[in-house]
Amino acid sequence: MFGHFRICCSGYIGFGVRLTPDLGFESGRILQYNAIVYLDHGKDFVIADKENDTLSYTDKIKSHEKITGTPGDEELTRALILLHLIKSYNYDASKIEIENSFEIGGRREEKARAVETDICIKNSKGDIEILCEVKSINHFLGTDDSSIRKQL
Repeated sequence: MFGHFRICCSGYIGFGVRLTPDLGFESGRILQYNAIVYLDHGKDFVIADKENDTLSYTDKIKSHEKITGTPGDEELTRALILLHLIKSYNYDASKIEIENSFEIGGRREEKARAVETDICIKNSKGDIEILCEVKSINHFLGTDDSSIRKQL
């Protein structure tokens, strides 16, 4: 189904095509760049340059770190997820933040620790509503992956 998208923690999904590690690095990147350009052809949110293999975000995406240059496959995946949240699911871009850190509490005997989020969506009151952790399909070992369990 062209244009259909499911957000999935296990990797790249877009336009009815699931990219898997056996698809090949170069063809996978090209498909991701093509999907980003299709979704944001006006470069309102993501500035993707397939020929020079660079990606950055416009100021409509609040980023707590400057993201520019050659993206890793996790960054390409995040860009696709962000675009689908905004374009397909009508999330307000002004409520979305990337690379934000939050202190989280615990029991009194535990020290608070900071958590960095790949994607954070806030509600109209400014409270955190959704946190997303993005992983490359090549490094994702499933829902029982200990690296994900430690981050969530």
